[in-house]
Amino acid sequence: MPFRIVASLSGITRLFRTHGANVLWLLMEKVALLASAVIIGFWVVRTLGPEAYGAFSLALSIVTVLTALSTMGLETVVLRQLAAEPSQAAPLLKAALVLRLAGSAVQVLLCWVAARLLIPEQFTVSVIALILASAALFRAPDVIGLWLQNRGRYRHAVVVRLLTRAAADAFRIWLIVIGASVYAFASAFLVEAVASCLVFCWLGRDLLFQHEGSPTAPVRRLLHDGTPLVTSGIVAALYARIDQVILYPLMGAQATGHYAAAVRLSELFTIVATSIGTVATTHYGALAGLGHADFDRRLSRYFRAMTGAGLALSAALSAGAVPIVSLVYGPAFTPAAGVLRIHAWSVALVFASVALEPWFFHRRMLQYFVPKTVLAFGFAVPVVWLFTRWWGPAGTAGGVVLTYIVSVFGTNALLPPLRELWRFQWQALNPAGRHHEL
Repeated sequence: MPFRIVASLSGITRLFRTHGANVLWLLMEKVALLASAVIIGFWVVRTLGPEAYGAFSLALSIVTVLTALSTMGLETVVLRQLAAEPSQAAPLLKAALVLRLAGSAVQVLLCWVAARLLIPEQFTVSVIALILASAALFRAPDVIGLWLQNRGRYRHAVVVRLLTRAAADAFRIWLIVIGASVYAFASAFLVEAVASCLVFCWLGRDLLFQHEGSPTAPVRRLLHDGTPLVTSGIVAALYARIDQVILYPLMGAQATGHYAAAVRLSELFTIVATSIGTVATTHYGALAGLGHADFDRRLSRYFRAMTGAGLALSAALSAGAVPIVSLVYGPAFTPAAGVLRIHAWSVALVFASVALEPWFFHRRMLQYFVPKTVLAFGFAVPVVWLFTRWWGPAGTAGGVVLTYIVSVFGTNALLPPLRELWRFQWQALNPAGRHHEL
């Protein structure tokens, strides 16, 4: 099977040939963000140390769990609707903006409440969570970036995001130099969000002030299509971040800091998957008229290629865990290497999961994201808790990887409506299966 998977990487190559310029701009953005995370992000982690970073990471986990409320699952939905009805761009984006503002306000409130209820003795965590969540209010105009991407102006959206990140990174460097508190480092997220808000509002000013069409109908459509994604997004983020919510009370801030540092390294490599997945959404959305069998034949090579690429990255990251952690974080974070050696395998599962999204959209089966994520969450809580009690942070990482396996593969076998997807996965990865074309 490894030879078959590696050979199928030509599927991604074909996607690049079709949407080469857009993919390159997105990849350039992701490479720049990776550089930012490596040079500045890891520097921040080293500056804060395991204990302070543990508190910061727990607050960030709480915010991440509720991020789906601010995004409202709109990125993929808006891109697809803009592609289908470009003449309705103004009311659609206004509706998306209204939904994101409303969702962000709810997220800010719930993040504060959740932090106070989960860790009542840690006021620091609550304040950090409130600061981080507040940035979502200024991220609402990011929907303008989706409109730019739909019009083929990937370059403009990418440049905005890179410039605002550069401004935030300059602020972070200044904070490092002066030895600022963890609260100040949290405020850097606000700086970036405000800068992004101002620029995107200026770029989309003509569109936002158009008076053609009412946003009422688009709001209903976006709510209808986005609600399953919001629900599943919250549950998915919950079981993706439940690790730190469980680990912090059991093992303390320092162990959580070591664990979070390892997870940060793994998550960097999922950026590539989401970049390819963003472009693939438009590519496979244009094939909506194809029958299921023809669509699956085209999707099969893409799924196989993404899974193979993820496995290769996971293996390299796991094998190099000790030198990578030593180089990036220094001796204070040495225990993070054992966590990274295990958690690295989640990268392959993220790649496989991203590659399955077009299947759900083509069959209009987004509603099954909810039972899938609920099943995975039900599996994650007891497994992660037990593994953490038995083996500490390394056990937490093992529980997370098992949860991803259940989410990406097991739930499709368990849910009768998704057994067709399970057969698709088996056939795509089976070396004895027939050849498929992207």
